Amino acid sequence: MTLTLFALMASLPALALLRLWNGRTRIALVLAFLPISIAAAFLVAAFEETQFIKNNASGIGPTPRWTVSNYWLDYDAERRQLTGSD
Repeated sequence: MTLTLFALMASLPALALLRLWNGRTRIALVLAFLPISIAAAFLVAAFEETQFIKNNASGIGPTPRWTVSNYWLDYDAERRQLTGSD
């Protein structure tokens, strides 16, 4: 699913940027799109999870995520464990 969404959403910007540069810079830029996109998604998820724990330090049941409302997070304060559906 991630690769499909990446291909759908990043293909047009990548093609547009290809026209701006020439040679090896063009290839390096396109090859960097996927790792940078995955790293950015990881950072957003990590921030969301730390804020979830900070805001619900006493514990909370299943709650929809901020970024993807189809998934949920759950924090058990006694065991200090964060779980989720993803």
